[in-house]
Amino acid sequence: MQRRPIQHGGGDPESRRGKGRRPIFDDLSASRVKLQVESEIRHFDGGLVMIGAIFGAIIIGIIIGALARLILPGRQNISIGLTIIVGIVAALIGSLIASVLGVANTKGIDWTEHLIQLLLAIVGVYTVTRLKGTKQ
Repeated sequence: MQRRPIQHGGGDPESRRGKGRRPIFDDLSASRVKLQVESEIRHFDGGLVMIGAIFGAIIIGIIIGALARLILPGRQNISIGLTIIVGIVAALIGSLIASVLGVANTKGIDWTEHLIQLLLAIVGVYTVTRLKGTKQ
């Protein structure tokens, strides 16, 4: 963005244009500044939202993974770390599916999204348990 030199002197901006002078601050430069500031604010808010989404996915993934292990019958011979990883992946994929279906953002708690995440975590824990069982 180019900076314009400050021009002193009174009078109407239109009359100064005719003399080769530009106004100090016209409508076009005001809109450019406004757009620049708005884009900076959006960028900053987007970064904060992304960090919140990552932490939310981790926390929900831990809870979803633990619930999946509790719901599955029998003993799952996988580590807690692997359960958490499966839960986080299920939470991220479940959020993506819920947003595609249009049920990700509702008023209150997003029960449909969490149900999708839990079902994916159950399938994930079951799959990892079976794959790990066949390798041993």
